Amino acid sequence: MATKREYLIDLNLAKPGRGRFSRAALDALAKAESEGVVFDEPVVVGKVAAPASSDASDRKSPGFGYKPEPGGIRPVRPPQIRIRDISAMYATDADGRELMFQTCRGCGYHVSFCTCVNIGLPFGATALLDKTDPLGV
Repeated sequence: MATKREYLIDLNLAKPGRGRFSRAALDALAKAESEGVVFDEPVVVGKVAAPASSDASDRKSPGFGYKPEPGGIRPVRPPQIRIRDISAMYATDADGRELMFQTCRGCGYHVSFCTCVNIGLPFGATALLDKTDPLGV
């Protein structure tokens, strides 16, 4: 016989082209198969897995659903060492206002983990003040 879609088009339960079948169409297919009607298309029970390829150019690029191979896992970053026991530092801007900051502009780390010799001041800051907030405050 014809394909499932052609059979449903003859019954006015589906339209030509692609798309999902309605509940009534699926019920009609189940009834036809129980009556012994055989369709031309094969029954697919899930996604067919792609054949394994050893060529590196055929591998999926990193993105959604990407799982690296065991040898391709990036190393873990070493634990950070606290350099200063402070939670925030202060600077002044051109108008004399105090600016509180917690991130070094030079390296991007928190000021307590920053290893820069001279802390990178935030944008607009002109001078670093001696005022700091101790850790845990």
